[in-house]
Amino acid sequence: MYFFARFTYYIPCVCPNGQGRWYGSGMGQKMHGYGFEQYDSRFEGFGSKTFKEIPDTLGVPVEDAISDLGLPEDIDTGLTILEIEEQYEISGQEIASYMVMNITRMPPSLHARERLLMRQQAIRATRAGAGYGMLFMHQGSFAYGSFITFNFNESGAIENFAAGGDPIFDSVTVSDFDYLDEKVTGATAFYQGIDSQIFLQDSPMGILQVRAFANKTVTFDLAEGVKASLDRKTENLSENPVPIKITKNNFEGHLVVFMNPLSADPEETLSELDARLSGDKVTVNLAKNNVIMFRANSMPNAFTQKSQRKLTPEHAHMHQVLNREIVTGEVGAEVVFREIRH
Repeated sequence: MYFFARFTYYIPCVCPNGQGRWYGSGMGQKMHGYGFEQYDSRFEGFGSKTFKEIPDTLGVPVEDAISDLGLPEDIDTGLTILEIEEQYEISGQEIASYMVMNITRMPPSLHARERLLMRQQAIRATRAGAGYGMLFMHQGSFAYGSFITFNFNESGAIENFAAGGDPIFDSVTVSDFDYLDEKVTGATAFYQGIDSQIFLQDSPMGILQVRAFANKTVTFDLAEGVKASLDRKTENLSENPVPIKITKNNFEGHLVVFMNPLSADPEETLSELDARLSGDKVTVNLAKNNVIMFRANSMPNAFTQKSQRKLTPEHAHMHQVLNREIVTGEVGAEVVFREIRH
């Protein structure tokens, strides 16, 4: 069994006040919407609007906002955001970020990419005091991480899956999932069905796994601009499933099928890859105790990604080798070390 280690250096952003929180004060904040007006004009002049006006406009229940933000139940909702900021020691940036992450009435002019960027900006502002490690913020069915974001549907679907700030899958659906339970904690998200599991990890590899304990069909509905193809450049895989390459602009990842290492049945073997690539869909039939994993070719934090990032031939080859070794069971772990500088 071999172990592979990669060193990833990661430098988080520093907040405007240098103290790990975003505080808005005085008239300056009245002139903008804490960074969100560039996406949604309803955030213009956010600081001068009343606390009742904003939730009503954005479709956020006022009572929920008061409770979640830790404000008094008897607060005067006629106060402006700046007045609340001064009286209750909660920043306008925190209030604006909360509204973004709970907004329900999205303007029709806002496309999926802009919604994703706006929410990621809200996460960055909210998380500023906690550092920029691998961590999911979990609200309802939505999970927002430093590297991947998604929402979970109890029918057995991961929806709006984005990696490194780019939408990759509109949905990943598992047949006959029969939802039982879930656990989202730290950098991992785990969803349990009767005879299958969905596992995600907020990491530079953007891991998404579907583990089958019975025959299952997994359908990947590709987001706009995403392409799928068989990665036949991978060497020495003639007797094993060929990974499926997933690409979008400068982003690259793979769908890899392998045996569940925790399988208790020694007679079971890895089945031939039964996959169909048709337009914007990839459909994979998994045999019992097979696992399909989406793995990105290590990406930067979603908040700091560069749209022109290029993959070198050496970088691409390294990931081809890793995919091969994962399939054949020669790689048992992938370790990433990150240096965090404040």
